[in-house]
Amino acid sequence: EAMEKVLGDTVIIIKDEIYRITSPIILKNEKGYNIKITSLKNTVIDARIDLTNPRKVNEKERARLKNGNGIRVYELKNYGIDSVSEFCAFGQSKGLTVLPEQVYENDIPMSLAKYPNDGSLTIKNVYNSDGQSGEMFDYSGADTSSWQDKSDIWLFGYPTYSWAHEFVKIKSVSDTKINADTADKGKYRWGQSFCIVNVFEELDAPGEYYIDRDNLILYVYPSSEDSKISLATYKDELIKAENTSGVSFKNIGFAGTRGTVVYMDSCENISFDGCNFTDGGVACIKMKNCRECDIQN
Repeated sequence: EAMEKVLGDTVIIIKDEIYRITSPIILKNEKGYNIKITSLKNTVIDARIDLTNPRKVNEKERARLKNGNGIRVYELKNYGIDSVSEFCAFGQSKGLTVLPEQVYENDIPMSLAKYPNDGSLTIKNVYNSDGQSGEMFDYSGADTSSWQDKSDIWLFGYPTYSWAHEFVKIKSVSDTKINADTADKGKYRWGQSFCIVNVFEELDAPGEYYIDRDNLILYVYPSSEDSKISLATYKDELIKAENTSGVSFKNIGFAGTRGTVVYMDSCENISFDGCNFTDGGVACIKMKNCRECDIQN
């Protein structure tokens, strides 16, 4: 709104605070003036939702967990969330356009409940080597007897190459064997490492979380009783600019989308100076057909 009212080259100073948004900020500079948008120190444009007033685990939930003490439970429907996305595979050349929902503790990403908590598992014998229908392999082993629901557990790690991480669905798992999808028809290899993630019963270490996607319930094991928990559900750009020129940002933070933080198409002389881009799901900035746009400091 301030950009639409300018009558010449203008500096817009934003008050230092966190601005929560639920839709993209559309940049328009139809008058062609030079517009600088700045803050003094700590302005953040953030799309995450702060979660408060959790409940404790109930007896049914506690019976499935190794230790229910310290775990917070958030009913996502209480925050206006009526659905969450499904996981999708990625890795090697298989990219993403948007990530699933991400949970944060004090603005630091938390980890899906996983096994093992420390270190990794190791692939041994590999059977289906064509990479067409998933691959069955022996591994160093886990106690899966307590895992009640194995329908949505995933493999995360380096099952094919040590330089390319993958996130793929596990079709079946036992204490010694796994049958998993492959990312981009890769071939899993003996000696490669991975973890098993998104297992409710493995929510047993600080910094982990699990989302019951059917019942829209979030379980969080925070590192501290005082920790702030937030959730990224927003999947669009924070800033979107098309056919725009002459706009600069200084000392502003951008955070908390599952997609791309800033998207620019056919823009000119757009700059970011001293800005922080954090917790973007796919990319910080995407530019298409742009000229003389820069990022510095």
